[in-house]
Order: sequence, then C-alpha cells, then structure tokens
Amino acid sequence: SKFFDILSSDGREKPFNRLSTGVPRQLSPQLTGRCFNAGSLLNRYLTGDKANCVTEIENNPHTLYTKSVRYNKFQQLNAIPALLSGTTFSIFEFNGNGPIQYERLGKMYADVKPYLSSVKDLALSPYDMTGVNVLVVEDVAYTAKVEDGNYIEKYSDQTGGFTAWLELLGINCRYNKNVELKGEVVAIGGQILRALTKEQIENLFANNLVIINGDGVEALFDMGLNELIDAKSYKLCVERKSTHTFEQINLEEKLEGISKMRATSNFSSGDYLKITYGDKEKTVYTNIMSCYEEVFGNGWTKVGNVLVDPHKTLSAKAAPMPYALYHPLREYVLKTAMKQSGFLKEQTFFIAEENVAPYSFKKDGKTVLMCVNFCDDDYETLTIETGKEYKEIQIMTVSNPKARKANAIYQDGKYSINETLNGMESYVLLLTE
Repeated sequence: SKFFDILSSDGREKPFNRLSTGVPRQLSPQLTGRCFNAGSLLNRYLTGDKANCVTEIENNPHTLYTKSVRYNKFQQLNAIPALLSGTTFSIFEFNGNGPIQYERLGKMYADVKPYLSSVKDLALSPYDMTGVNVLVVEDVAYTAKVEDGNYIEKYSDQTGGFTAWLELLGINCRYNKNVELKGEVVAIGGQILRALTKEQIENLFANNLVIINGDGVEALFDMGLNELIDAKSYKLCVERKSTHTFEQINLEEKLEGISKMRATSNFSSGDYLKITYGDKEKTVYTNIMSCYEEVFGNGWTKVGNVLVDPHKTLSAKAAPMPYALYHPLREYVLKTAMKQSGFLKEQTFFIAEENVAPYSFKKDGKTVLMCVNFCDDDYETLTIETGKEYKEIQIMTVSNPKARKANAIYQDGKYSINETLNGMESYVLLLTE
C-alpha cells in the first residue's frame, strides 16, 4: 500500500482500478478458505479503498470437469468479506467463447446477484473491520528469514496463515498495521516479529494478549529476545521424525464430553518446538505427549501476556494447510485464553460450528457480521458468542437478500441463530445496539 500511496501522491488518483480475488481451482472448501483469508483478504486490506475488488468467472477453460457450477457459486459467496464491487469474466479462460449456456453458469449468477448487490450496498470499507488483530508490516522482506528467497510466499504464509487459522476456528479477525496497539488481542507471525524493534515487541507484549507460534519463538531466539517469554532454550522436533505423538488438554473440564481430549502433534501440525521455560509463573493449557503416553514437553503455554503455540506452521509436511491445528482442542484453548485475558473487545465474535468464519464490520453505530461456511455441511443453527444482547438482529441470505428480522435467541452471552446456513454459502447479520 505504500507503493500505491506514492503513486497517488504523484497526482494519479487511481494507480490501478481492479483487484481480483483470483480464480482458484476446485479445492476442498476448507483449503479454499485458507487461500482466501491468507491471500485475497490480505491483498484487500493492503489496497484498502484504492481499488475495486472483483471475483472472476471462468471454466478453466470450458469444462465442468475441473470446476462445478456449485464451486463457482461458492467462489462468489465466500468472497463477500473482500467487499466486492462486482464480477468479471475471464476471457482468456473462456478462449473467447464467452459464457457457455449448457454450463448453467448464467442462471447461477442471476440467482446470487441480488444478494451480492445487497452486500455491496452496505458500502463497507476494509478499515471498518473489527476483531482479533493480525499484525501486518510491509517492510518484512528486509528482515525475513527464508532459505529459498521466496519472501512474499513466506510472508503471506505466516501473516495470512494466522488469519485463515483463526477465522476457520470461528474467531473474527482484521489485518492491522498499527504496531502501537494497546489493550487488544494481537496475533504476530514470526516474520513480522523480525521486522519489529526490541522496543516495539516489548510494548506489544506488555500491553496486549499476544499470540505467537513456533515460528515466532524461533524469531525471538534469533533476535536474542527469548527472555520476553521466559524461554531458556528449545529443541526442534521434526514432524513424523520424533517420539512426540499427541497433544493433550491440561485442564480439568471435559471437552466435547471427553476427559483429557487429545489431538495429533506429529501429523499435519508442523514441526514442534520443545521449549525449556524458566521459573516465571505460566499457564500450561496442554501437554505434548510421547508415544509412551508420558509428558514430552509443554504445549500451549501462556507466559505473561503471551500465548505460545509451539508448532511451526512453515514445515513442508504441514503444507498446504496444517489441518491438525484446526482441531477443536486448539480452538478451545485459543478461545479460553482470550476470554481469560481481559483484553477481549466487544466486537469479537466466536462461532461454535466448525469451518464457519465470522467477519465483522462496525459502521455508523451498526455492526455487520458476515458468516461464511467453508465446508460442505449445512447448519440449521449457528451458535455465536457475542458477550451482550443486541436490540435487533436482521439477516440477509442468498434466497432472501432483503434484510428481515432473524430468528435469534439470546442466552448467557450467546445467540442461537436459527437460520439455515447451507454448505459453501454465506449470510449476513445486521446487529443494532
């Protein structure tokens, strides 16, 4: 965005006028969600209001074998948090033939257009977003640690990967370039830490609940700042090549009716950092266990205001998506630590249903909450933790894009939204205080 600011200051008000969300191949809905949050949504934030954001229609090229009509529909409905201005045809992909009638794309787009137009008419900005802050530093390439010279990919993997992870666990997020945040929940990737000064890191750690993972721990050691999390040393345990096996909850309460809930720590979760901590007071939410069911090392650990997930998500074995880190155990720890921290803001929303991502915007005293279903399952009800009751909740759906009163029941800080959210679709809630 600095580049765009420079061009604009030179008298060219619109250095470019279109940002595309891209045309991903037909992937699993969850992987599509990771790509959208880590790529398209990050690009949307960096370009702000300087560009129109559009989706593209294409058939790769002229065949339903590579992308179904339903998946083309999904690409439009999951992209609403990018604040779309419209949709464009990819002429190259169509080989100049234009839309092919038998593919039924025309009818599908006619059906979803009123909904997309209603969302566009809300006139939101990327800077209206609320939620957990995922820190962005645009100068990251100068300090990034990469082996292959691919700075951009490693940057988006860690920065955008945090957003994708949190969103698909049902936690609303926003990208934020403000390195002087106070009183917030902030997720910081390892590459971002390397681009900050010692003073900036100390202030962030002192004044916020900060979430880092194994890549961030490694960065702190490289920078000589490991004492900020009372870490004395660490050992890298490579995924699938170590005797560490699974992660186990270290809390008394049952999770999903199971005592000592477990999740794999050795398959599709990234490499594990076995960290040796000092004597400062800490909360150990989970333990990493060996194949002999003995404690191997600390899992999720909170030291001061810093919540540490000891897994490195840049492990090659975890690509393209560290599926194991989306386990309900990790979701439970994250949400529990946030609620206990005292830093949780009013505009933070937790959705209980798996793979449903919340995106919130605050404008003119009203809150817009977009709920995107990045899985195939239909949900008849969404359970959303709001922390307070709203005066009115309206809903906009694909089948009924005009705002109407939602069937919503509030109890104990949570809403039950009794409106069906179909698999691979979205709807929008309008919350009035």
